[in-house]
Formats: sequence, C-alpha cells, structure tokens
Amino acid sequence: MDEVASGAVTVDALSHWRTELADPATTTASLQRAANLAESLVRSRDLAGAVAVAEEALALATGLDVILDLRCIRAVAILDEGLVPADLLDTAIALIARADERWAAALDEVSKAQAQVASARDVINVDAARPLASAAARRLWQSMRLLFHRSLHTSHPLSPLAQSPDEWLSSLHSSALYLALQPSGRRRRKWWTTRKPSVACVTTGSSFLEPVVEAAIGAGMPVISLPLADLVSPRPSLAALLGERVVGLVDPAVSEAVVPGVLVGVDVVFVDWADEAAAWASVRLPVSGPRLVVRLHSVEALSAAVHVVDWSRVDRLVFVSEFLRRLTHAVAPATRSVDSVVVGHGVVSAGVGVKSAGAWSTLAMVGWGQVVKDPLFAVEVLALLRSRDPQRDWRLRLIGRELREGIRSWESGYADDVERRMADPVVAGAIEVTGFTDDVNAELQEVGFILSSSLRESMHLGLFEGVLSGAVPVVRDWPVVAPWGGARELFPADWIVQTPEQAADRILSVTDPETVGRQAAAWGQVHSSVKKAAAGYVKALRP
Repeated sequence: MDEVASGAVTVDALSHWRTELADPATTTASLQRAANLAESLVRSRDLAGAVAVAEEALALATGLDVILDLRCIRAVAILDEGLVPADLLDTAIALIARADERWAAALDEVSKAQAQVASARDVINVDAARPLASAAARRLWQSMRLLFHRSLHTSHPLSPLAQSPDEWLSSLHSSALYLALQPSGRRRRKWWTTRKPSVACVTTGSSFLEPVVEAAIGAGMPVISLPLADLVSPRPSLAALLGERVVGLVDPAVSEAVVPGVLVGVDVVFVDWADEAAAWASVRLPVSGPRLVVRLHSVEALSAAVHVVDWSRVDRLVFVSEFLRRLTHAVAPATRSVDSVVVGHGVVSAGVGVKSAGAWSTLAMVGWGQVVKDPLFAVEVLALLRSRDPQRDWRLRLIGRELREGIRSWESGYADDVERRMADPVVAGAIEVTGFTDDVNAELQEVGFILSSSLRESMHLGLFEGVLSGAVPVVRDWPVVAPWGGARELFPADWIVQTPEQAADRILSVTDPETVGRQAAAWGQVHSSVKKAAAGYVKALRP
C-alpha cells in the first residue's frame, strides 16, 4: 500500500484499493487489507476516510475475523470523532466471544500435547497452541480498546464505566480468557526484611515522584529514578504485554524473566501511574526479583491498563484517595487481592500571604488546560458573576498551559466552545491566561477564589495549592466520580457546588472572604500534610 512518509494514506492508494475491491479477482485480497488501511487512516487523523473504508469493506465481507476487524476499527474511528457507535457494545461482546473461542481452542491444543507425553518429566510441546492464544489475546485487546476508549470516560461529565461498571463490563468480567488472567489463590510473597530497602522509582512520563523520592531518602533508603525508556526500548504497548500474559498462561513453564541490569540488587520497584510501566514491570520482572509497588492516581481506573497489569505480581497498590480505591476495586476486581494503602498528596505551602487589592474579585484555576478540568464551567461562573454583580470587576485567572496543547481529536469541539465563550462580550477582556509557571504561589497571591471545576479528580493538587494560599475554595462535585463519593467525601460540605449557578451563589454569599480563606487554609494544612504523606510513602515502600 502506497503511503506517504508521514503515515497518511495517499489519494492514489485509496483509489487503487477501491479498484481492487470492485474487481472480483482481487476483492478477497483487498478485504483482507481493509482494516489495516482504515487503521492507517485513523493514525493520520482521516477519521471520516477510515469509517468510509470500513463500511465499504463491510458491505462485501463475509468471514467472521475480517468482519470483526472492520467493525472494531470503524468503532475506533467514530469514537475518535467524539461520537458513540450504535453497535459499540455489540461489537465489544462479539470480540470477547471470539477471544474466548480462540482461547478454548488453545487450551484444547495444550490438552492434546499433554496427552501425548509419556511422563510428567517430559517437555510438553505447545507450539500448536501459541497462534491460537495470540489470536485470543488480540481479540480481547480489541474489545478493551473499545470499552476503555478515553473519549467515553475522560471528556464528558458522565462515564458509563464509572456510573455502572458491572453493567458496562459484564461481558468482559465474565470472559473465560479474562478470568484466566486474574489472580487465583495468590500466595503472598515475603518482603525483604530490611527496614531501609533500596528503591527504584519508575514512570512513563510526567509524575509526582519528587515527594516519594524525598520521603524515601529521608527514611534512609537508597533511591534511583528511572524513566521506563531506560529499562526497555521501544516502549512496550499494552496490547503486546497482554499478548505475553496470554501466551505465558498457555506455557506455564516459560523461562524466568531477567532483571534489567540497572535494577539488579534493588529491593523495591515503585511505579508511578498504573499504566504501561506498571504492566511491563508486572509481566517482565521475575517473581524472585524486587517487590513491586504501584501508585494509581485517577484516570488509570478508567483505562485498559488496570486490566493488563498482572496483579498477582504486585505487592502493594497505593491509592491517592479512598473513593478511588472503591472505584478501582469495582472496575478491576483483581486489584482487590493486592495489599493496598491510601496516601494523599502532601502539598508544600508558602503560607497565607497578603492578597493583592484585586484578589477578592479574582477567581482562578490551576492547571486549567485539559478538558477534564472543564474550564468552560469556570468561564460560565465568571459570566454569571459579571452579570449579577456588575459593580465589581470580576476576573478569571487561568494558570498553566493552553487548552490546545496536547488536545485529542475528540476534544477539539470542546476547545472551540471554550474559545467561543471566552470571546463573548460578557467575559472578553476579563480572562487572563498565564501560561506555564514555576511559581504558582506567586500567581495565587492575586487570587481570592480558587475553583475546582473538574469532571474527575482523585484529590486535586491545584485546588489545595489555592486553598493553602488563603483563597476561598469553590469545588464542583466532580461528576464522573460523584457516585463513589468524590469531592463530597474529601471536602467540607459548604465548599461543594453542582452547577455554575451554585458556584456564583457561593462566591457572592461570602461577605468576609479573607477570614473564610484563612479558615480554609487551616483546614488544608491538616488534610494535605507533607509530613503525613511522607510517612505514608515510607510505609508503602517498607515490609
């Protein structure tokens, strides 16, 4: 297939494919290539083209596996556009059923191989089972790609996964292959006896590792920090790691993994984020190797990653909040078998300083430039304040990177809505975007009201930074995690609002914001104690 260097499919390539599709002599071959062609179109962000290719091929396809591949990539393309395919769940269920069929066939081949050996000491040849197991893993991964697509769970006020995990995941949780991947009768490994274990902190990218490292060093633990790229290259995919697990189950005598040289002698590997790094460590590190501790922040609970990690190889799971532990246990039952602790973020505070003259008519968001933070909610609050209280020059300060940075395809419409609303005469000129800053505390001295308008959080570090500066907190009842307790579980009831109207009501009702802000800061000092968090990190790393 002729493709340009960027990966985009050329017009000539598409025309050639359609010509082959129409020719009875080459129809079968073109149908077999259709899913890969549509995948290339998805990667090059030609989503409409991907849907068109998949549908043209589906009109002629007859083989079950070809049809499943086409239905899957069509659904992915539609989800990438921010829409929900009508047959989403039906396609996921069909993929899971096919995965279980291939898995059953693989087990049959293993049984045949076992029946052919003369004694228990003989090596069982399971080569015939491996392709079937690999095919089963591929189908299971395709179903996860649909069920956990981020457009469904991270860009909207309601996630079907968070709202009704048992219903959304019923077909997955009942899958024979999925169940085979879950811990069964796990025997806990003994921790090393040392009270000052050596620790390697691993992450795939951005992290909150610094406080963990500082706490470990403070407790006398030798610590190194490593990006996953220093341990394995290229970066392993969840699909490949899932495949390794499935094929490994077929061959339980698979040779023991080897500890990467840089980890030799390390007692504990601490992985920040339950993502590819956690899955890699759980699959690739030997049972006889370092103890494995994983910290789950928030979004991972709504991702496929928690279903790829081999939780039987994880010795401790750290949650940022208690409600997140409940949500994760519901979504990924295998995590219930892991020893777990809750350790909230400790927040370094510069203390309550003297606010500027305009602070008490200024509201702010910290780290606003993500759809999950829902800055449109904050802009609506500003519009209400300026309409209802025109005597005060109400302003909004957006601290952090721009919304357009790193935006996903299905989020572009939301960014358009935000920009359109920010240009409205009611708020135009009253919104300041600071860009990235290393000195958030300095920015917060200009702020009297700190907003948390997020769709989902586990604790919201940026909110705590504002609270500790003496700003009055206004906290949305984060809708994605509200069914599990969310903000209402973490904060005083009078901080919580449901709508922009309620947020404006709370702000306008505060007659002495300086006193209220100092009271909130005192509460924040107790509930975001750096010392308490450090003790929690140390406890998580020790036997």
